[in-house]
Amino acid sequence: MLTSPSSSMICLVGSRQAIAREGRAEQDTTSSYAAPFSDATAVHGVVRVCQNPIFLRLCSLQGNIGGSLGEGRRVPAPKEAAATRRCVSRQPEGKGYARLSSPELTPVGFCGTPKVLTSMAETSVCIAARSIIVLAHFARAFASLARWVDDLWVLVVSGSLAAAVQVGCSDDVADGAPVVESSGPGVASSRPGDGGMAVASDSGASGGAEEAGTETTTPDMGNASCEPSRLGASPPLRRLTHVQYESSLRDLLVTALGSEVEAQGVLTEIADELGRLPQEIRVQLPEDLHGSYRRLDQTVQQTHVDAWFQVGEAVGRNLTQKERLPSLLGACATGAASDADVEQCIRSFVENFGRLALRRPLTSEEVDFYVSFHEPPTGIDSAGIEPAGVAAVITGLLNAPQFLYLVERGEQALPGQADTFALSAWELAQRLSFHFWNTMPDARLRELALSGELLVDEVYEGEVERLWADGRTHDTITRFFREWLKLEALPDLHRNVLDAVFSSFAIPNLPSVDLRAAMIDEVLDLLNHYTWDVPSGLSEVFLTPYAFTKSDELAKIYGIEAWDGSSNPPALEGRPGILTRAAFLATGTANTRPIMKGVFIRTNVLCDEIPPPPPNAAAFPPELSPDLTTREVVEALTEGDTNAGCAACHQTFINPLGFATEGFDSLGRARSEQRLFDADGVTLGSKSVETRAIPQVTIGDQTEVSGAAELMQAIASSGKLEACFARHYFRFTFGRFENLAEDECVLEQMRKSLLETGSIADMLRAVALSEAFRSKTLVPSSTEDSP
Repeated sequence: MLTSPSSSMICLVGSRQAIAREGRAEQDTTSSYAAPFSDATAVHGVVRVCQNPIFLRLCSLQGNIGGSLGEGRRVPAPKEAAATRRCVSRQPEGKGYARLSSPELTPVGFCGTPKVLTSMAETSVCIAARSIIVLAHFARAFASLARWVDDLWVLVVSGSLAAAVQVGCSDDVADGAPVVESSGPGVASSRPGDGGMAVASDSGASGGAEEAGTETTTPDMGNASCEPSRLGASPPLRRLTHVQYESSLRDLLVTALGSEVEAQGVLTEIADELGRLPQEIRVQLPEDLHGSYRRLDQTVQQTHVDAWFQVGEAVGRNLTQKERLPSLLGACATGAASDADVEQCIRSFVENFGRLALRRPLTSEEVDFYVSFHEPPTGIDSAGIEPAGVAAVITGLLNAPQFLYLVERGEQALPGQADTFALSAWELAQRLSFHFWNTMPDARLRELALSGELLVDEVYEGEVERLWADGRTHDTITRFFREWLKLEALPDLHRNVLDAVFSSFAIPNLPSVDLRAAMIDEVLDLLNHYTWDVPSGLSEVFLTPYAFTKSDELAKIYGIEAWDGSSNPPALEGRPGILTRAAFLATGTANTRPIMKGVFIRTNVLCDEIPPPPPNAAAFPPELSPDLTTREVVEALTEGDTNAGCAACHQTFINPLGFATEGFDSLGRARSEQRLFDADGVTLGSKSVETRAIPQVTIGDQTEVSGAAELMQAIASSGKLEACFARHYFRFTFGRFENLAEDECVLEQMRKSLLETGSIADMLRAVALSEAFRSKTLVPSSTEDSP
C-alpha cells in the first residue's frame, strides 16, 4: 500500500521562473520533478516526497521538466549530470545539509540517501537542514525579486500600441498644460520616477508633484513595420488552474469509464480531496492593481502538491473498485491471466490512459516507466491484476508534470527566430482546448493531433470555429468578462442594512442578499448579448441604452420593468453604456466613491498609467459630510491649496472621470441632488450634484462633459477603448503581461480587428489564428539568471 508524502524529506528546485518545459529528444531524459513557486511568491518550490514510491519515481521522471531547463531555455542537459538530478542526492562533502541549486537549476535533495528516516537524530538533522535551505532560498528569492520588480516597471499599462507619451503630474498639468515627452513608437517608460500605477483605493491622495503619469495615443498602424514572428517570451510552464484541473479530470474520467454518470460518481466520492486544492486569486500587481486574471496566478504551494497527490490517490482508489475495473481495463480485467497477459493488459492501459492524461502519446520508455508502478503482485486476484498496482499507475499519471502543467517545447524554430518555435500538433490541440474550453482536448482534437492534420491551416481554422461555437467557450468568455471588469470587487450590498445612515439613504430600495448577484449578472448579460446574440463592437457596449437585468429588485432601482430575457430589453433614460450600470456605481455604503471610479476607468478601461499615492496618503474613503456633497468633500481633500501634491494627479487623471458619474448614487439610482444626513441617519437637507467635468479621456483634451452620457461618448470615440481591451484579452490568452517592444504586432492586430470588423466576437476568436498563439518563445539561451 502507498503512504502519504513524508514531511521528513523534500525535493527542492531553485528555478526563478518555474520548472521550464519538456526537453527535446536529443537531451538527457532523466531529471527531477518538483513543483515550482512563481516569482510572485518570492519563494522557490518545495515538494514533500521520498517515503512514497510514486514520488520517488516522479522525482526522476523522464522528460527534462526540471534540470538545466529550469528557465525555459533550450540548453542541452549534460549526460553526466543525470545522476545528480534525482529526488534525493548525495550530501555535499558529508555535511548534514544540502547546497543550494546551481545556476543551472539542478534540483537538490538532502538528508542522506533515499531511505525512510528511522531515528530521531536523523529526523532532527533533516528538519534543521530543511530550515537552512528554505531560509537561504528566501534570501536568494528576494534578491531575484528585486530584479523582477524592477523589470515589471518596464511593462506599460496604457491605452495605445503605436506611440506613447509621458505626462508629468506637475502644477502645469493641473493648470491644463501637460508636459509631454515622447518616448518612442510603441514603447512607454514606466520605471519608478517616470510614472507608476494608481492605487485601487479611495485614498484621499494620490500621486506626487514630481511623478509622471503615462498616456498613449492610438494612430493607425497599418503602415507600421513590425514582424509577426517577433513575439515576447512565453511563460516557461503554465500550471492548470483549478477550473482547468477539475474539468480535465472530469473529461478524463468520462472518457476512461465511458459513462458520464460513472465519472460523476467518482467526482462525488473524491469531493473532499478536490476541495483541498487551492483556488487561484486575482493577484494585485503593478500592471493591474485591481487584481489580475486568475490564469496569471501561477503560485504553487505545498498545499497544491499535497492536494494533487491526494486527488490522484483517491481517483486511483475509486477507479479500481471491483465494479469499475472492467470498464477501466476491458476484457483483460476478467478471468485468469498469465503473467505476460497481465503485463500486456497494464501496458495497454498505460498507453491509453496515459495518452489522455498527458495529452499526447507516451514513448516506449515512458510506458515502461509507468508500467513499473504496478508492483510485483502480493495479492493478485483471479484475473492476475492487482487493483492496488493499477491505482498506483493512475496516481503516478495524475501527478505527472505533463498532466498538471501545459508542457510546451515546440518542434521547429520559426524563420529568423532562434528562440521561437511552432507548437507541435499535440501542443496546439491542448493550447486551443484549454484556452477556449478550460479543459483537455476532445476526441476530435486528439484525432487531428495524432494524424498531424491539425497543423494544416484550413483544418486548424475549422477547429477554431468549432471550439468557438461550443457552449464551453461561452462560459470561458464570460469568465474573462467577469475578471476584466473586476465584478467580484462589488461588495455585499446588504451588509449595512442595520446602519442608520445607510438604511435612511437606501429606503425604499433597501438591498436584499440577492441584489449584488443581480447587478453582476446584468453586466454579464449585456456583454454576452453584444458578443453572441447581436455581435457588436465595444462602442455599442459603452453606449447602449438598454438594460439587461432580469431582477425585479434591480429594475426598480432603474425605474423600469425587468427584462424577460427573450424580447427586446427595456431602454434606460439618460444612462447609456455599461459603466452607468449599478455594478460600477454601488458601494455598499451611503456614499459614492468618485476616486475609485476614476481610477478604475483610467487604468482598467483606458489603460493609462497614473502614479501611486505619496506615503502619507490616506488609505480610507472620504466620509459623508452633513453639509457638503461627496464631490465637494473629495475636491477639498485632494485638490485644495494645502494638498498641491495630490491635486496634480487627482485634478487631471482621476477625479473628473468619477465626478461625471455623480449623477447616480451609491445604489445606482439616478439623482440630481444628494441627500445629507447626520450621524443618526436623520435627513438634514440636500444639495445639487455637479456632474460637469473635464475628464481628459485623451490627456490634454480640455473638452468638458456634462455628465455620464457625454463621458461614455468620449470614451467610445477615443480609440483607446479597443487598444486597452486588446491588452486585457492578450493577458487572459497568453497568461502574461504584454511587452510592447515584442508583442506590438499581435496587439495591433487585435485592436484593428475590433475597429475594422466591429465585432468583439471576431477579435476574441481570431486571436487563436495569430502566430503568437501557435508558437512559443523561450528565454534566449544567452540570458543568464544569477543565483
